[in-house]
Amino acid sequence: MTQRWNESNEAKSGYVNDLFSALAGRYNVMTDVWTFGLHRLWKRQAMELLALRPGDRVLDVATGTGDLA
Repeated sequence: MTQRWNESNEAKSGYVNDLFSALAGRYNVMTDVWTFGLHRLWKRQAMELLALRPGDRVLDVATGTGDLA
């Protein structure tokens, strides 16, 4: 991997955009791999901590792929 610390902000932005565009379709599968499936436990625990009751509403903001929502 090349170092990008000395590139312009435009170049860095383009790199990040290209990277995320390439990964977007596989992000959920890759999250399974990266976390050894633990992200499923974390999400379940997050939902339990909310202690939602029937009729409660939650606004899910900036959730990425929305798999928690």
